[in-house]
Amino acid sequence: MKKDSELLDENARLRLVELAVQNHPQLKASDFEFHLPRPSYTYITLERLEEAFPDIEFSLIIGGDNWSLFPKWCNSDYILSHYPIIVYPREGQINPSGEEQEETVSISDEQPHFLKDAPLFPISSTEIRKAIQKGEDVSEWVDKAVLQEIRRKKYYE
Repeated sequence: MKKDSELLDENARLRLVELAVQNHPQLKASDFEFHLPRPSYTYITLERLEEAFPDIEFSLIIGGDNWSLFPKWCNSDYILSHYPIIVYPREGQINPSGEEQEETVSISDEQPHFLKDAPLFPISSTEIRKAIQKGEDVSEWVDKAVLQEIRRKKYYE
């Protein structure tokens, strides 16, 4: 739901993802979405992925902060009815039981699946970008190669 003006160029973001996953052979950066119509809607991406890879079952993993905005997503009901959704907790987030996220609900057969016992990270990507702008140390949160590229290209300055 971010405006393009708030994001790095898509090729720059792809390069950062490539750097982030380079030591994780089970993960692969993809430019699949670059070849889809704009604006980029998640339901279209999922449909096109399913068409291109019919033997693969796709799930959507989103942060708890995005889950609270999910009803505003384009065709959110379609996504909910066609794809498993996994919600990663955010520190201090309220879960469906009305308690802080420290006590998350277990994965069940119902949608969405809220992860239980997932490590909570006390910082968001927005906060990391702001810290980089201020020249603060974010090496605890950002892959070394990614951070080097961000500094080399002077992203977020």
